[in-house]
Amino acid sequence: MGDKTSCQQQTRLSQLFRQHGITAEPSPHRQFILDFQAWVSHMQTNKHEVIIALDANEAYDPDSSSSSHPLPFTPAKPTVDPSHNGKLSTLISTCNLLDPFALQHPEQPFPESHAHGTNRIDYILITPGIRSAILRSGCLPFHSLFQGDHRPYFLDLSVKHLFRNHTHEIQRPSYRLLTLHNPRKTAKYKEELHYYLKRYNIYDRCSKLKTVSEEAWTDVHTSTYLQLDHLITKAMIQVERKV
Repeated sequence: MGDKTSCQQQTRLSQLFRQHGITAEPSPHRQFILDFQAWVSHMQTNKHEVIIALDANEAYDPDSSSSSHPLPFTPAKPTVDPSHNGKLSTLISTCNLLDPFALQHPEQPFPESHAHGTNRIDYILITPGIRSAILRSGCLPFHSLFQGDHRPYFLDLSVKHLFRNHTHEIQRPSYRLLTLHNPRKTAKYKEELHYYLKRYNIYDRCSKLKTVSEEAWTDVHTSTYLQLDHLITKAMIQVERKV
C-alpha cells in the first residue's frame, strides 16, 4: 500500500523505462545512484559546488578506494549503464566527493546511524571546493533533535569563507514577543496588522506589482518592491510590540 513502497517504485520505473525504450531491469536504488551520479558530475562540470545530505540505505568504507565510473548526463532521461555496479562508493569516487565526518573523526568504527542497524548509512558529502570552509561536523544521539530512527548529523561551515559575507545572527525564540499559542494575542495581532496594511494602502500597491510581467519589470518596480517590503516588516514589528 502507498506510493513509496518498493513495488510502486519499481512499477513507476518500469513505466519510465518503457517510455524511453529501455529494457534494463528496474531497481530503484541502483537507478537513483546512476541518475544522481550523472547529475552531480554535470553540476561539477558547470563549476558548481555541491553539498549532499543523504540517507543512502547503504554503508561504505571511507578508507577504501573504489573505482571510478563516469556516466553521461541526459536531462529527463534515465541513466543506463549495465557495467556500473550501482554502489554509493562508486558515486563518491567518480565525483571525488569528501566525507567531512570521516575526515574530522578518523576513529572507527563509526556509530550506527539507524536505530535498527549496525552500520552508518547516513552521510553529508561535499565537493572538494567546500573542504576549506568546514568548521565542525558530527552526529548526535538518537531522538536528541527529533523523533525518528536515524541519528541527526550536522555540518558547520564558514559562511564568510563560502560566500565572502557574514550572516545575520538568528534571534533566540525568547526574544520574539508574539506567542503563537495564545489565540487571543494572535487574533489581535492579525487584526492590528490588517488595519495598518489597509491604512497605508499596502494591499493595493502589492496587487499592482503582481500584475507587472517579467518582461516589463524595471528598476522602478524593484525599488517599489523593496519599499513595500520595508513597510510590511516595520508594520509587523510595531504591531507585535503593541500587542
